[in-house]
Amino acid sequence: MTLNEMGAAAQKTSRFLVKLGQDHKNAALGRVARALEDQAQELIRANETDIKNACEKGMKESLIDRLRLTTDRINSMAQGIDQIISLNDPVGEI
Repeated sequence: MTLNEMGAAAQKTSRFLVKLGQDHKNAALGRVARALEDQAQELIRANETDIKNACEKGMKESLIDRLRLTTDRINSMAQGIDQIISLNDPVGEI
């Protein structure tokens, strides 16, 4: 998928999401957070390939560190999503 195609898909999806209520959006976000937690080990294993490729291509260690997934980092992502769920939905606000 090209960047233009991804942008078009995101725009189309945004029109759909704006019509959903906060409960639906929060439920979907909750599923994403739980999926991150539930699949953490699979994500870490797949990430090892990314790290290996980055090392082989000479990427700076500081960038590799940003790329590296750990259980703590994945749990932080899930917690961040949970924090977003606790916020009021800003859609339609000015």
